[in-house]
Amino acid sequence: ENTPRTYGEPNWEWLTEAFSGLGTLLQVLAIALAAAGIGYGIYFLLRQPRNRQISKSGVEITWENLDQFLDETELERFLQEALRNKAWPQAIRVYFLMTIQALSDSKAIRWARDKTNRAYLLEMRPHRLSDAFRNATLQYEQVWYGNHPLDDVQFQAIQPIFINLLRSIKP
Repeated sequence: ENTPRTYGEPNWEWLTEAFSGLGTLLQVLAIALAAAGIGYGIYFLLRQPRNRQISKSGVEITWENLDQFLDETELERFLQEALRNKAWPQAIRVYFLMTIQALSDSKAIRWARDKTNRAYLLEMRPHRLSDAFRNATLQYEQVWYGNHPLDDVQFQAIQPIFINLLRSIKP
């Protein structure tokens, strides 16, 4: 155990004790780094939009391509966002797309990416909601393509046209 040291021989015991303490410190640091990494991963996941939609082809569905993925888009979240932001033209656009989606689901029309509003109007001619759809289409086109601002009062006047039409389509 304690053997007598001779003069001039180095004492390495302090080094052994230092390394054993260093090992404990490294373990604590490794655990802290792992916890920080997990914490950052959770933070990163929580920062991602929860209502992100990805199309079947792997493309993220956004405001810009909304009408291209109508058959697989949850439009309600886009409507709520537009209403929350008082983005009235976008809200009218979503109402119109919801109308197209509902008419397609009810087999009144056949939705296609390259179809025009005029084609839908022609397809809707024999349908009982033809006049209501024509009015909604006119309102949408005036708002979306008319390039004039839409205020709260004007939006409140147009919104019921779409709400009533959507109620009429769904049983």
